[in-house]
Amino acid sequence: MRRSLNALAGVILGILSVASAGRAADDATAYQINPAHDGSIALSGGFTPPLTRAWVQNLHGSVSYPVIANGLVFVNVGNNGVRYGSHFYALRLNTGEIVWRKKIRGSYYWSATAYENGKVFVVNADGVVRAFTADDAGLVVWMRRLPCLGGTATSAPTALNGYLYVACETRGVYALREDNGHIRWNSPITVQESSPTLGDGGLYITDSGLYFKLDPTNGTTLWLDGGVDTNVGENSVYFDKHLYLRDELKGGDFVLDAGTGAIVAPAAFLQSPAFYQDADGNQYEYAVIDANLYAVSVKTGTVLWSVLAKKTDYLVTAPIVVNGLVVVGSASGKLYLLDGKTGALLWKDKVHGRFDGDSGTLTGLGAGDGMLLVPSGAILTAYTPSVPGRKR
Repeated sequence: MRRSLNALAGVILGILSVASAGRAADDATAYQINPAHDGSIALSGGFTPPLTRAWVQNLHGSVSYPVIANGLVFVNVGNNGVRYGSHFYALRLNTGEIVWRKKIRGSYYWSATAYENGKVFVVNADGVVRAFTADDAGLVVWMRRLPCLGGTATSAPTALNGYLYVACETRGVYALREDNGHIRWNSPITVQESSPTLGDGGLYITDSGLYFKLDPTNGTTLWLDGGVDTNVGENSVYFDKHLYLRDELKGGDFVLDAGTGAIVAPAAFLQSPAFYQDADGNQYEYAVIDANLYAVSVKTGTVLWSVLAKKTDYLVTAPIVVNGLVVVGSASGKLYLLDGKTGALLWKDKVHGRFDGDSGTLTGLGAGDGMLLVPSGAILTAYTPSVPGRKR
């Protein structure tokens, strides 16, 4: 359904700050890069185009969003309907070599991942959570089956400050200790397809028509907004004391005050939006709306620039921002790198395969440890930025 750009006006946000003792600045630890799911990262080594394709791996199944840490990239790969279950891969970041692979058995073809403190966590649709060492050994640290009682876990986990947060469709949200998998608390909220989002001292869960902020330390409900729970949610994004969320039930997208849960403005985006703040304090939102990409001033709601879809091609991925440069993919498999302030095209490439958007295996672009990782169907492609002084 086409949404008016006027819905973006009036959105006022600020600076994101999520701290984690176990996350290096260059790590990508969750869906849309970090626990706030804001799709933004600042790589310490820079990120200068043109990009060079470093390696390509065909993993023979639907590739998830990448998690990047310790010189490795971790992805889940669905079995594509051949049989239930998925595989969990660790690949060498600089070469694409498969370091190890684990079978993740269970219902359906889905699993998802988060990272913190030297461990990588995988949850499957049955609510079975596994912790592996995020190194060349990939040893199992612990495994726990959450009491989903016939429901499924269909949202990506999030890890922060020593705790792993997992949403289970019929039995709510669980906080597990990262070191041993013990359950610290459980909040009995029915939830589906909403990855726990962290920011402003809160843990956010969104279903269509019903939004929660929980205390991440004990699961206490800090606020509840809405009154109808349809058990179908969407991944939310936290950005400086505000929460961006998509809501099919209420017929639109909204910005909430993260402190109170009050809806403060309408919004519009097809995929999860991404955010960036430059050195001068200017703040930008990047959103795909009706297959077009728009850059919006967070402070004024003004559309700064746009990239319009072509009749034969349209943008489908959630955008990410790497050192102020916007990365987005199109339905035909074209990958674009744009200047975040002007929208100028800096570089493009055609990947093998096609981008899947947000459907099926939860997928998405990723960046970390100096590289850009791009899943497109069964293909995972890695890119390195230009290095000053290097002969090309």
